[in-house]
Amino acid sequence: MKKFELTSESIEYYNGRKLFRIRALKEFGNVKPGDLGGFVEKESNLSQEGKAWVAGDALVSGNAEVSGNARILENAKVFGNAQVSGDAEIRGNAMIYQGAWVRGLTYVSENASIYGNAEVYCYAEVTGNAKIYDCAKVYDDAQVSGYAQVCGNAEVYDDAQVSGDAMVCGNAEVCSDSKISNDFDYACVKGFGRYGRNTTFSRTKDGGILVVCGCFRGTLEEFRERVKETHGKSKQAKEYLMIADLMEMHFEKNPGTPVRLAATGTGFPVYAATTAVTLRTALRKTAADTGKQRRTKTNDCKMFDRPAENIPTGGECGDHHR
Repeated sequence: MKKFELTSESIEYYNGRKLFRIRALKEFGNVKPGDLGGFVEKESNLSQEGKAWVAGDALVSGNAEVSGNARILENAKVFGNAQVSGDAEIRGNAMIYQGAWVRGLTYVSENASIYGNAEVYCYAEVTGNAKIYDCAKVYDDAQVSGYAQVCGNAEVYDDAQVSGDAMVCGNAEVCSDSKISNDFDYACVKGFGRYGRNTTFSRTKDGGILVVCGCFRGTLEEFRERVKETHGKSKQAKEYLMIADLMEMHFEKNPGTPVRLAATGTGFPVYAATTAVTLRTALRKTAADTGKQRRTKTNDCKMFDRPAENIPTGGECGDHHR
């Protein structure tokens, strides 16, 4: 037996699309037979299985699909090729569209927008006027709020918080205890080490600095130790250590949560006034002094600099970062 039907009540939506209010035919979840719901363009927009429901003046159209136990409430909109599943709750004036996928026990509300093949899942919350788009991922208890944006191939996960007017983009990875409220609270570098992978530095909730590079995740001091352990006295080591010094200065001098600074212990000076030009000059001098280094490959996960293709992936609630 079907759980809902289309009624004769309809509205005209974008590009002249006609949407119909739905009526429940049987009891499921908090829905009773005869209850009126929101609007769908066609039956395939809402699964006849599970407890998924569209309520209030919410609407689902195009090739969008709502399934599982997901709920689309109030004035929320799901359209295009978007998918909402699991126990996701979309409410307020939130919009999910353009191939976005919201799944698991997630919460999207107020004026938040998720689009452009972005994914939000596993206890994540997106609220306020936040935007998640362009293949970005937010998951594992992460929270994005205010006017914050997460875009590109960026990932925010593992209880991290992004708020204010911060824009986390590119290949940035913001995770664990990171707390980003403006664009000075994180920084990324790329093109260093054996494989030129992206390295993200971000503020933490307790005022520290978190570093993510490949499968390495730790404090700035731990990053320095791993660099020396992995790269020895090579050109790659000197570059990474100089970047660590620059990032220490960056988070100390820019506005935001005060940073708890760790001792360098590297034998390299912390530059009192470093600009992009002086850093570039210093790196060139390091390369000239060191000479060409032989590239040594490793698949050991303990070496944070391993090839990206060797990093494991998991299921819906076990999708690991790159």
